[in-house]
Amino acid sequence: MTLISSYGGPESNSYIDVTQANSFIRSATFSFDAWNALSNGQKQAALQMATRVIDSFTYTGHRYNTQQLLKFPREFRSTFPWNRTDSATITTDVTQFRMLTNVQQATAIQANKIANDGGTDPHAARIASGVTGWSEAVGPIRESVQYGKANATSSNRSRIDPDAFALLQEWMTSRRIYRK
Repeated sequence: MTLISSYGGPESNSYIDVTQANSFIRSATFSFDAWNALSNGQKQAALQMATRVIDSFTYTGHRYNTQQLLKFPREFRSTFPWNRTDSATITTDVTQFRMLTNVQQATAIQANKIANDGGTDPHAARIASGVTGWSEAVGPIRESVQYGKANATSSNRSRIDPDAFALLQEWMTSRRIYRK
């Protein structure tokens, strides 16, 4: 699948394109050797995976327009009409610009994490499988990890890079069940 990068677009599958991601990763991250070793197609796949991880969280507000496929940009007005009719009306106010910048940077950071992990995260896979503890010993060196109570939130939280999470946290909320 080809990478379609447009912020708020009806067919988008990434928040950032490979050129923008290359520029950001090279200038703002410490370890980018694994990212540089990827082919262009692998970079596109990593950006799509990063976008899916980012979209797996719950965010405040609503989608900015009715045609957008991904969760960003967000609209926070509580009165009707809260959503736009098309992506051509995205405003360039300070909040929307900061949201755009943070989401694109978080996507690049998460894609770099995916490249460094080789496309898999063993701890997230263990949590998702319901494993609560894991240990390994090689000679005199022993590693032990206790995951605690496994649930969907901890599984999602373990999949995202802490720096990417910090960039998105301003717009995050928890899932709530409303009953009458």
